Amino acid sequence: MPTFVTFYAYAFEGAPTAPARGWFHAPGLEHLISTRARTALGRAVDEHIWIYRCHGTIQDPTYLPTRGSDTKIDRPSARPVTTDTDVWCDEAELLFEGNAGDSLWWFTMYCARSVLSQWTPPALVREYLMTGSASLREVAHKCAWAASADLADLPRLAARVAMYAASDDRPLLAAREACRLAGQIAGDRLTAVSALQERALASALLGSTAAYRARLTTEAPLQDLAQRVAASLRDSAPTVEEPASRASPTILLAMA
Repeated sequence: MPTFVTFYAYAFEGAPTAPARGWFHAPGLEHLISTRARTALGRAVDEHIWIYRCHGTIQDPTYLPTRGSDTKIDRPSARPVTTDTDVWCDEAELLFEGNAGDSLWWFTMYCARSVLSQWTPPALVREYLMTGSASLREVAHKCAWAASADLADLPRLAARVAMYAASDDRPLLAAREACRLAGQIAGDRLTAVSALQERALASALLGSTAAYRARLTTEAPLQDLAQRVAASLRDSAPTVEEPASRASPTILLAMA
């Protein structure tokens, strides 16, 4: 039996329009979307992002009837190209559209902090990574860059992650490279680290929806309109939504 679920999905500018692994179709959208924020980041060409709340079903493909079976409605256009789950999106609710530069910066900072134990950063770099102070950003970038030139092996890679975290240009490139280098440092722990990176990136991106919701609510001219906007853009934690009209937990599918 399929499970009715509500889940988040992402697409940056550059998302595929033809079938691709890890991507699926949603009604009314020209581009495909992905349940994995890291997958969306991998195809991005700039920081513009769309974040959706999708309503649909999920089922282990082991139990899926064959194509054309009378036991279910065949909806191949709504299927993602995945290996572990089969997801159908019947409705995609746009939560946020805009620039994700700030969210990508926070994710890059997460990557840099996650590999901090792999090297001994200069004091100013460590302070920047711990505080995120804009006043330290430029000097931290220079110090991390200089350190990466003198170090080798894993410390060198960790210093380069810090260098990207302190970059004030091209947040998309910085986030993607920091993610890649942190994964390279992880080695045989890559699977676990990738799962943590996915949660961190998804959380950072979903933070954009919260800020967007708050701004719209503040700018709404009437109180009842503000309440309707807040309700329509509610981005809940991955728990059962209240009140629930059906068994429909909000989930981060990639966290399984």
